[in-house]
Amino acid sequence: MNSAYFFMFAVIIAVLGIAVNFKIHIEKLKEDPSRSGSIQSKFFIGVALVEAIPIILVVIGFTKLTTVSSFNEILLPGIITIITALFGILFVFLQSKVDVTKASKGVINTFTYIGIMLIMAFPIIAIVSMMTMLNGG
Repeated sequence: MNSAYFFMFAVIIAVLGIAVNFKIHIEKLKEDPSRSGSIQSKFFIGVALVEAIPIILVVIGFTKLTTVSSFNEILLPGIITIITALFGILFVFLQSKVDVTKASKGVINTFTYIGIMLIMAFPIIAIVSMMTMLNGG
């Protein structure tokens, strides 16, 4: 298997897992913004648990990293990676716009930016790795 697929699967698992975790915790944050510290702590613990398998997949991908002969070999995993990343960003952004009171808007915006940055971590790693495969390692 082309190592680009390991990166792609890592992105899918990480983005979807973080998005679900974000949804759970933003709902709690909307209910009670005063508990933001506790909710964010639990969110980060959830992110750490979600990212365990993607980290293993990235390590496997790097150990099997080889140069590809053409751009077409990384095209499908690259497109799926980008679509997954865009889905994650859109999902998080839309969750921050539903049922938000003026009192909780600042906390929700901060939490949303944290969620977007966490969602983007694996897609950035995957895209850079795929470009490395294209340029000859």
